[in-house]
Amino acid sequence: MSLLKKSILWKRKYSHKIDKASGVRSDQTIILTGKDTPGYYPQPLRRIHFYSEEKDKHLNFITNNFDLPAVIIAMLV
Repeated sequence: MSLLKKSILWKRKYSHKIDKASGVRSDQTIILTGKDTPGYYPQPLRRIHFYSEEKDKHLNFITNNFDLPAVIIAMLV
């Protein structure tokens, strides 16, 4: 899991249901769309947008873990 760089090109395939009270703002399945990126990593990824009230920051995470709930992934950082 890592923070998503702003320069990474991607396209949303699906949006998953979320509980905004948890701080999760979106939970999406994405594919990478950069020039060479799909050749290096063609599998779908998960993009989680999380807002931390404690730090007053918006964070975007990218992971290949589709098993854990989005809020757990956001709290692992």
